[in-house]
Amino acid sequence: MIPTNTPLSEKTRPPIVIIIPTDQGIEVRDEQGVILCKYHPEAPAPILRAETDRALVTFIIKDSIIELMAIAHGNDKLLFTQVNYWQMIYRILVDRGLMPAGYRDFHDGMVQMGNDFRIPCSYEALKDIDDVFAKPFKQWKVSLYHGKRVSAYNHKYEIARLFDEIVERRMNQAA
Repeated sequence: MIPTNTPLSEKTRPPIVIIIPTDQGIEVRDEQGVILCKYHPEAPAPILRAETDRALVTFIIKDSIIELMAIAHGNDKLLFTQVNYWQMIYRILVDRGLMPAGYRDFHDGMVQMGNDFRIPCSYEALKDIDDVFAKPFKQWKVSLYHGKRVSAYNHKYEIARLFDEIVERRMNQAA
């Protein structure tokens, strides 16, 4: 987190928004109460408008990560159990242009979002990424994996694939 004694400039201060639940979804409003965007479960995909929609993107990212971390697989064990699985989240969000490339910038962005996830994001785990996972998701191949077990690659691939689907669905629901 940013220490409380460090002042934030207008450029670095995240926009203050108010998220209001409605019977149709949520509305995101600025400090003056102006509706910046709406999020409705059955609406078509949005056209994101830089600063005003950043709050919605942040909401989608956080909600998608929380959903991913709650998924259990075949044996009822949680799918997301290790801090290095943040590498998969990083890859998908960077590929989609929703977060900055660069492990430090990504980590700092997660901290700004609150980083109040079941498994917090770790800069050390992010920068220790295997070469194959540093490439865009569509270029991943098991033959490029330097790890010892193919099952580990398959597990990480599945996490990335599911997270990509979750983000896609949530983006399509945003209005």
